[in-house]
Amino acid sequence: MHSFFLLPVLLFSETSFGCKVKTSTQTSKTNLTELVEALNTTQKVWLKWRSYAVEDVTCVYYAKISLKDNRYLFDECYNKGYQKKKLYMSAKLQQAAYGAEMLVKSRNAKGTRTKRYLLQYWNRDEKCGIFTQSDGCEQYVWGSLVRTKVTACDCAYERICDKRHHYKVYKFTCGT
Repeated sequence: MHSFFLLPVLLFSETSFGCKVKTSTQTSKTNLTELVEALNTTQKVWLKWRSYAVEDVTCVYYAKISLKDNRYLFDECYNKGYQKKKLYMSAKLQQAAYGAEMLVKSRNAKGTRTKRYLLQYWNRDEKCGIFTQSDGCEQYVWGSLVRTKVTACDCAYERICDKRHHYKVYKFTCGT
């Protein structure tokens, strides 16, 4: 009799974002169209959460310069302490075996490494995406919705980036 009561508790658990998710979830791979849609905006694309710590860095966002022929040129802006920083970045967008990805490098210096960002999830309604890269997981949200609750995207972040720490990068004082 008690085992029937415990069954729902074992199948569902509440996450730190308050999501009720099944313990065995599947994520379908993303496509290049979704990646282009996620990046193709004149709004700032804010880094809201990440699974790794970067000391004293807040208010990180991407600002599109151009997006053409699967080449994405953008500024990466952020605050380091009280200083505002800007890096000029470029990315090649492509479809990979595990989903859509962008190969990102800084245009500021020669000989910089390319970093692979895999789009794990895109929510068209919430304008929110989850990327994984060598440092961990990141959640990005367009400026128009960065101050709102993006419930589905938060739950996807929790599912994709489970068992990792969650560091809030976006603060209300960052703006939109």
